[in-house]
Amino acid sequence: MRARPIEAEVFTRVGAVLEGNGLKAALSRVAGGVSGNDSKASELVGARQRLELLSDDYYGKGRVKRGEYERRRADLEGTIADLERSLAAPQSTSLLTGLPSDAAGIAAALHALPAGTAYALLRLVIGGITIAPGTPGRFDPERVRIDWAA
Repeated sequence: MRARPIEAEVFTRVGAVLEGNGLKAALSRVAGGVSGNDSKASELVGARQRLELLSDDYYGKGRVKRGEYERRRADLEGTIADLERSLAAPQSTSLLTGLPSDAAGIAAALHALPAGTAYALLRLVIGGITIAPGTPGRFDPERVRIDWAA
């Protein structure tokens, strides 16, 4: 199956969801996520410092046994990776503020944007997309399921 009809269907549905007050609500959700980034950045710094202290306690001072060190290190590295992913996710309201307010205009704007920019915008409002199996060579929009971001 070619991606173009699926992309067009997704852009159309996103336009319908963001039309009118939907765009305002999405901007509000994204702005809330951006303000939460400061605390995540602080958590990331703290987790990196704890990992450094743990390594010093194990390698430098011998205060921590190997099994405990490996367990705590794995936990901290997982936390660090989660925070880094969270902070790297696109959270910019500037992607949304320039959109028209009508569904057709939003879909057209998404088509006109460079693919990377359009997909970054979609990640702000879409949690996931599932394409159900279908008949080869025939596009059925009912097969496209969109899970909207909270």
